[in-house]
Amino acid sequence: MEAINNNENSINYYNFNEDCSFITLGTKTGFKIVNLNPPYKYFERKFGLGIGIIEMYKKSNILALTGCEKNSKFPENALIIWDENKGEIIKEMRIIHKIRIIKIINNFLFLVNDIKLYIFNFPSLNLFYSIEIYSFQKELISFNINKDIKIAFLKNENTINLMQINKHKKEKNNEKKIIIIKDEKKEFIYLKFNTKGDILSVIMNNSILLYNTLNGDLIKEIYNDNLKDKNINCIQFSENDKYMAISTTGNNARINIFDIEEYKQKSIFDFFWGNEIQCFAYYKLNSEDFIFSFNENNDIIIIQSNGEFYKIILDKINGGYCKKFT
Repeated sequence: MEAINNNENSINYYNFNEDCSFITLGTKTGFKIVNLNPPYKYFERKFGLGIGIIEMYKKSNILALTGCEKNSKFPENALIIWDENKGEIIKEMRIIHKIRIIKIINNFLFLVNDIKLYIFNFPSLNLFYSIEIYSFQKELISFNINKDIKIAFLKNENTINLMQINKHKKEKNNEKKIIIIKDEKKEFIYLKFNTKGDILSVIMNNSILLYNTLNGDLIKEIYNDNLKDKNINCIQFSENDKYMAISTTGNNARINIFDIEEYKQKSIFDFFWGNEIQCFAYYKLNSEDFIFSFNENNDIIIIQSNGEFYKIILDKINGGYCKKFT
């Protein structure tokens, strides 16, 4: 276990960069960047005031920042592009509403506020596309860039819009294809594209539905009783799209890993958090607020809101084991 936080410098926001080689943290006094390659060094920038969202552009010195709710360095409706090599702002843009989500993928920046989703060319910040949305919750919006740009979001309470946008054309003459996924009986809980963007994972009640993003056809439905309490906090796909991992919080908090390459009904590994069984039997997690991601080796990196992070090494033959950072 590694700790990257203390009581005087608590964390407002934490996330991975695009390939899960760095962790970015917005703190009450600035931000931290943690290198996840040994020996796990980190850099800290102290402003004396807080940072909210912080996203790293690939593995570079360019960061996208926003402010936080209290004692903030920047307004919460300001998008700040920061060059850490120069130690200064290189671009700034303000919008009407508070910025809720920022995600940088390849050379595009996705920005979500209370009512709209924007796509900007990055780092120029030229507007590429925009659309109104029903919900700004990060669990109900997903982005992917491969051959084209794909976005999935709620059009209304019962309808998911899955849009494919030509990434080589500007907004005026952009070709787009919309696939509608509708269900009036179930509540949508989480949306997530796989790495290639050819599968959209949709969680509704206690079911995981995998959709083909080319035509909207349902590929597979996986039932899992652990999802029934709507306690999903993270979904991730491995780099080769072989594994899909879903984490739950609460009394039955754990990470389930599914082999979706074979579209199996049952999860291969169940990592229980707490004292129940196997992997985390000798780790005590102090917070239920966490995220995780696969790295290029199909290891799972877990970050807790208190700044502690772990690595899970997947060992399919022996049922999986956990190795902490040293």
